[in-house]
Amino acid sequence: MLAALVFAAGVALAPSDGAAGDDASAPRIRLAPGEGGFWRVEYELASPATRMGFVRIPNDWRARHWKPADEALEIAHVDGESFVRRKDGAAFRRAAFDVPARYRHLPKDYAPFSPFSDGGLLIHTGQFHACPGAAPCPEIDS
Repeated sequence: MLAALVFAAGVALAPSDGAAGDDASAPRIRLAPGEGGFWRVEYELASPATRMGFVRIPNDWRARHWKPADEALEIAHVDGESFVRRKDGAAFRRAAFDVPARYRHLPKDYAPFSPFSDGGLLIHTGQFHACPGAAPCPEIDS
């Protein structure tokens, strides 16, 4: 029950002490419940970038299922890399996406959400870690 209260208020993800965590350019990430079975993930970069890559790239599931809050943004999946970019190629500092909070089988990786029959929800936050620039990002030690 306590975990449900914490997640109801939202989660701020901070980089850990790994390689990406030492980088001052690592984005601020906020994950909060949205409406209609979606959660909103928001990224704020320290400085503008033309791309933001992800640490974990099991397949193209983000490009297919994450809905951008700003229609100028998209998630591309090219040659095994998933990254956020503006459709016009301009730099950006903020990006937000609505992500369905349902179980998704990912090959050789953890699902971002695992709902339980009692209404609980397990969230694997590693699926939300990102960095400015090329994908994949350096691994984050935990």
